[in-house]
Amino acid sequence: VAEAICTQANTLLHVSNLFANPVATEAAVRLNSLLAEVTGEGGQVFFCNSGAEANEAALKLA
Repeated sequence: VAEAICTQANTLLHVSNLFANPVATEAAVRLNSLLAEVTGEGGQVFFCNSGAEANEAALKLA
């Protein structure tokens, strides 16, 4: 477990959603693929920094 934590910390510990990074890009592509499988079409993926930010974004998009 400690080795996995060390590897992850060396790879990517925390990055704001203001900056693009390969991990977020891969996750967004995968999430969009899953969305397309379920709904028949893709969408848009937006990562939020907190639950409050996610709720605010959801209200703005509703």
